[in-house]
Amino acid sequence: MEGIFRKWKEKPKDQTSLIGSEYYRHSSIFIPFIELNSEWHILFQKRSMNVNQGCEICFPGGILDKALDRIFEETAVRETCEELGITSNKIEVRENLGILVAVMGLVVHVFTGKLNVYSLNELSAEKKEVEKVFTIPVSYFI
Repeated sequence: MEGIFRKWKEKPKDQTSLIGSEYYRHSSIFIPFIELNSEWHILFQKRSMNVNQGCEICFPGGILDKALDRIFEETAVRETCEELGITSNKIEVRENLGILVAVMGLVVHVFTGKLNVYSLNELSAEKKEVEKVFTIPVSYFI
């Protein structure tokens, strides 16, 4: 019995147990907040036409790569870096918001935090995946 409890303690903190999740693909997204002109904004992307779900509005993120990612937060950070053309030191993950089980057979691990950039000009979006990057002020949603 001791071995079972030891294995539980070794599980990374964001690897929430979801029964049956081994039958789904796992991905992570990052909902980035950015301060522009003393106002908080949420950053969005428009996917390139030639990728899966092309032209959709989304947040940065992608599929878990077991060779590169130990935990789902690493997936969110890695994919955000790739898609926005920034380094990981520009990303401050603040919270794991939870897990969304999507009807298309996808488990989405959702993180949020801050992008430490002063302008969208600091971003260099990966054109193969991202057609456009834009922000909307948080006040719009309030």
